[in-house]
Amino acid sequence: MAAGFDTAVADLLDWLAGNAAITELIERTGNALWEKALPSIEAAHGPARARAFRSASTDHFWCGVLAAFACSLAELQKMSDRVRERATTALLAGERLPLGEEFTAEAIQRTWDAVAPLFTGPRLDEALWAMRGLAILICPAPERHPEVSRCCLDPIAGETTPAVKAVIAESTKERLMTALPHDWLPRTRASLGL
Repeated sequence: MAAGFDTAVADLLDWLAGNAAITELIERTGNALWEKALPSIEAAHGPARARAFRSASTDHFWCGVLAAFACSLAELQKMSDRVRERATTALLAGERLPLGEEFTAEAIQRTWDAVAPLFTGPRLDEALWAMRGLAILICPAPERHPEVSRCCLDPIAGETTPAVKAVIAESTKERLMTALPHDWLPRTRASLGL
């Protein structure tokens, strides 16, 4: 099982070597954890609990937090599409359609396209990549951590857009499919046509 993840990590590292912006964001995210979050947590609880936390946090705490953040941000990203759809439905149900439904729907789409980047877009995508990548890289045993597989590895390995489809090699994806439980990598399974 670990061999499939080791290969996936190697594939990810190879891809990151050619993507300086994401690599830098992963480094900044890691630095924020170690230089800001950890000292803040420790300062709030005193030396004894801080030592206990530091020891306990090596057992999937940080990768678990990053995986949870990544899943939540991915849901937020999906919701941005729903925001436009709901606005369109609400306005089309109203009576203020002086130029007709088609024009109104297009105007809503163009308005959303103008304001959505303020709330979503490249920065959210980059944050997702950084959190997913760092969680995979720091997880002590991702083959035994379903959240890291579902929230971080699966979205990367299962990606079908041409720009990032090849981050994880097909042979690695196939190895992961045989090594992990069926429900841990549904997007990857679908991208392989399984």
